[in-house]
Amino acid sequence: MTNKEANPSNDEEAHPAIISPTPIPIVTAKIESEFDYSRILLLAAASAFVAAIITEVVMGMLHVGDDVHDYGMLVVGYVGTTVGSFLAGQQSQEPRLPLAMKASLGGVLAAVCLVFALLCQRFAHWFTEPEIAISLGVILTFVSPFILSNKPWRGGQTIGKRK
Repeated sequence: MTNKEANPSNDEEAHPAIISPTPIPIVTAKIESEFDYSRILLLAAASAFVAAIITEVVMGMLHVGDDVHDYGMLVVGYVGTTVGSFLAGQQSQEPRLPLAMKASLGGVLAAVCLVFALLCQRFAHWFTEPEIAISLGVILTFVSPFILSNKPWRGGQTIGKRK
């Protein structure tokens, strides 16, 4: 065995991986195939909360009566579900919303409805029986994505052939 074979002086022979490294594949997230739940839920919750406030302000300006304050909670469910379904349809290739998206949207909208109703009750005392009104409003808001989001959205238009 020669000295050159025992102690190679050339670094390329001693450490071939250091001199000519193999490229490491970069793992990227598949944004196209998965929902961006957080952005959809945030926009749906914000639009539902703003719509509920606008509903209550308009009802107050029209002096409709004391029995209409429950409509703000219904608006949270309807507007939030519509916005969430539309935005999810923009990102998804699926014709229907997945069950996980419906449950997430329902939970977030129920929380928004609860916060809205508690703020209204705390500062304006709008509900004559808040235990019943707030409970029913939160339950109906949670169920609304399961009922209202059966209309498929893609690109802002409903799926199906129009004649």
